[in-house]
Amino acid sequence: MAFSLAFSGFVVSKVTRNDDEKYIEYILSCRKADGGWSPNKNAEKSDAEMTAMTLTALANYRHMPEIDKAVSEAVNWLSSVQNADGGFESEMGKSS
Repeated sequence: MAFSLAFSGFVVSKVTRNDDEKYIEYILSCRKADGGWSPNKNAEKSDAEMTAMTLTALANYRHMPEIDKAVSEAVNWLSSVQNADGGFESEMGKSS
């Protein structure tokens, strides 16, 4: 989990398995109303790149109903913002 959190842009110091629940709660609390995540905590809209990285961090926790619901909604959001060429717009620019 620590690697996934660091990869997703969340600040991680000393992390143990017992910390997973705390980090999951934090990740879920950062979720935007549209279903995804943004690197900017004050942003109103989600970012495709940050949402994808956050889904990577949560992938091993889909057995938890709250995580499964959040992941499903985020995947639906990603599908809704995907460009015709298969890429996504992101705060970092366009990817395809």
